[in-house]
Amino acid sequence: MAVQPDGWTAGPQADATMDKGRRFVCEGADCPAGGLACLHAVAPGAPGQGRTLRVHDMLRPKAFPWKDFEGWMRAKAPIVRPELAAASGTLAAAGPATGSRIGERDFMRRSYVAKAGAKQEAVEMAIWVTDNQLNAVICAVDAVDMPVSATRIEAFLGAMNVSPPAPPYDPLAQQ
Repeated sequence: MAVQPDGWTAGPQADATMDKGRRFVCEGADCPAGGLACLHAVAPGAPGQGRTLRVHDMLRPKAFPWKDFEGWMRAKAPIVRPELAAASGTLAAAGPATGSRIGERDFMRRSYVAKAGAKQEAVEMAIWVTDNQLNAVICAVDAVDMPVSATRIEAFLGAMNVSPPAPPYDPLAQQ
């Protein structure tokens, strides 16, 4: 399903693969002057088949291949923001991965920072599963613009996640 959030220009829907990634650019008066861009990619899967990976499963280190995913993210970072081409090697997690809920949909999110010359770049990552397909988003902005960008990123993620509303998390059901 092609999603086109308001206030964003988008690359071709066919690019929304893990190999390439569909790039979105924030446009409008409420976008940061230094620019804000995101990349959305969907991993191949078998819609309607198999076990759905829940966000809380992704937070368990043994359940989610963090090193592989972060390698993919480093490779795609320069597509999101060209400033990250020389900085992707400095990309470091700013904290642990967390579960997040926007509206009635769950996400797994993690923040990163990268040094791009004298500037620092903020990189936000979000993952969720829709119909047994892993969706990944990377958003990047000059770190000084992050306070302005946080609301735009949140709205973007909310528009991109078209999965059915998630049931409340019950840790006892996971045992």
